Amino acid sequence: MKNQEEYLDRFIDALNAEENPVLTEIDDAELESLLETTVTVRHLREPEWPDSDFPKVLSARLAHELSTQRTTHTSSLKTPNAIPTDGRGQTTDRRRILEQHDRPNGRDTRRWLRQGLELVAGIVFLAILTGIMVTMLESQKGVPESGQTRLEPAGEVTTPPVTPVVTAPGRPVTLEEAKNQVRAFLEAPDAILTGEASPSYNIIGGQPVRVGTYYIIKRQMDGVRDPDQFTVDGDSGEIIAAHLPSATSDNMPKQPVSEAQANLIVTKFAQTRFYQFAHLTVHDEDHLGGRVGTKGQDRVYQVRWQLRSPESGAWLPTFVWVGVDLETGKVTSYIARRTDYRGPTAPKVNREQAIQIALTEAHKDPDLAGAKAGEVRLEADTVEGKDHVTWFISLDNVPEHALVRHFSVDAITGEIVNPLGSPVG
Repeated sequence: MKNQEEYLDRFIDALNAEENPVLTEIDDAELESLLETTVTVRHLREPEWPDSDFPKVLSARLAHELSTQRTTHTSSLKTPNAIPTDGRGQTTDRRRILEQHDRPNGRDTRRWLRQGLELVAGIVFLAILTGIMVTMLESQKGVPESGQTRLEPAGEVTTPPVTPVVTAPGRPVTLEEAKNQVRAFLEAPDAILTGEASPSYNIIGGQPVRVGTYYIIKRQMDGVRDPDQFTVDGDSGEIIAAHLPSATSDNMPKQPVSEAQANLIVTKFAQTRFYQFAHLTVHDEDHLGGRVGTKGQDRVYQVRWQLRSPESGAWLPTFVWVGVDLETGKVTSYIARRTDYRGPTAPKVNREQAIQIALTEAHKDPDLAGAKAGEVRLEADTVEGKDHVTWFISLDNVPEHALVRHFSVDAITGEIVNPLGSPVG
C-alpha cells in the first residue's frame, strides 16, 4: 500500500467486487471513520419510500455526525497518536507512509470526506424532495377535479368555522331592531319588511316554548302569493322561526341538488345563524318525497341539530332545524329554540322497561296488536314550569290507518304521558 488514497481505492474496489475487506487497526480517526462510512454506504438497502419524518430525522443525524467528526479531527491534530516502530528503531511502512504523505493525506482525506458529504447531501435533498411530493399527493387527495364539488356523506359533514351573519343581542329589542335582525338573517340589507308584535308564540317545531313577546315579520316577494314570515324573540332578538315560500320550486327556477349537497347547504346556514351551533349534535334527518303537485315538486330535505346531555345522552330542549328545497337548492324553513334547561336528565326507568311499558299499552289496541318498538330516544324538557324526562318510543309494523304511532313514557315514574308530560287517561 503506497499511500492512503491507494488504500482507499483498493478498499472500495474490494467492496465493489463483493469481497469483505477487514478493517485493520488504523491510527487515523478520520480515515477509519471514512472507511466505515464507505462500508455503510456500500451496504445500503435499495431505495425505499421514506415516511414523513425521514427528512427531519436524517438532518438531525447528519448534524450530529458532522459535529462529532469535527471534534475528533480537531483533537487528532492537537495530540497525534504514537507512531509504531518495528522494535529496532525503524519505522514501519505505515509510519513511512504517514511521514511521506502527511500534508497530502490531510487534503486527500478532506477530499474523500467532501465527496462523502456530497453523497449524503444528495440523499437529504432527495428525501426532502420526496417529502414535498408526498405532501402534494396527500393534499391532492381531497381536491376535486375542475368543475366538481367535493361532498361529504349526509349527516357526517364537517365544515370549517364561519363568520355568523346574524347574532342575537341578548336583550329586549324593538320592532325596528327585529326587522334589522331579519335583514341580517336574509343577508338582504335593503329588504322591505312589515311587522307587528305578538303577545305569545306557544308552539315551535311541535314543541312548547315560553310565553313572551314576539315579533312577526313579513316580506312579500313579487309574483309570490304567500309572504315569507319570520318570528323574532322580542326578549333576546333571536330569530326562532322562518318560513320562506319564495324559495320553493313553485316560485324559483329549478336547480336540483342532491341530498349530500343539501346537507352542506343546511349545515352552513345553521352554523352562520345559530349561536353555539358547534355544541349541537345531529338529531335526525328527514327525507321528504313529493308532497304536493306532480312528482319532482316540493321535495324538502331537513336536518335538526340538538343539544345533548353528556351524562345520560338525553336530548335537551335547545335545537335548530333547517330545511332546503331539493328542486331549487334554497332554504325554505328554519326553526330554532334555545332553553337553559337545568332539570334532571338521568332516567329511573331504563330503556328496556320503557319499551315494555309502551308495547303493553299499544297491544291493548287491536290495530296495534303487531306493533314493535321503532326509534327510542330519551328527552328532557321544561313544560309549564315543570321539568320532565321522558322516553319517546315510535311504533313500527302498524297499519296505515292507525292513529297512534308513538308513546311517551315518563322516565321517572314509568307512566304513559302526553307530549306536555301529563299522564294519559
